[in-house]
Amino acid sequence: MDCAHDMLVRLATISNDNEREESEITVRLAYGPEMELTVDWVKERFGSGWASEVSQAFYGHPKRCLVAIKNEKLVGVCAYDASYLGVAGPLGVDELVRGQGVGELLIRRTMLEMKRRGYGYAILGWITPKAQPFFERAVGAVVIGESDPKNEFFQGMLKTTA
Repeated sequence: MDCAHDMLVRLATISNDNEREESEITVRLAYGPEMELTVDWVKERFGSGWASEVSQAFYGHPKRCLVAIKNEKLVGVCAYDASYLGVAGPLGVDELVRGQGVGELLIRRTMLEMKRRGYGYAILGWITPKAQPFFERAVGAVVIGESDPKNEFFQGMLKTTA
């Protein structure tokens, strides 16, 4: 089994020019009062680790959490600078809308937000081999050779006991 790797995005290549517009999907920075709802949504779908990172992205100004909304409901989340500066993720999309461009819209808008904040590059953390083609296509991400997130960013991370 192949292990996850970190990926790198050159933000100079990210622009609004070829961004697909989704009339029924709104992507924006999350509002402070949405923190609990968003964190609970993430925890229910993706677990407490991701929920902790998304929670962290709500602290600071501006927020570092983008939300995707469809029909006034949360359908996706992408955070950045949550665990480490310059690292984007987690990115999560509700199963009911996967394959509809929500993830691509979220990651592109997150990369644009990071570019606006002065970043030249973004790291996408802990990307599985199955997800790598999505990030390559969506934002031109490339695998950081020999990266191993377990032994770099998250070495010694506490595990839940159950």
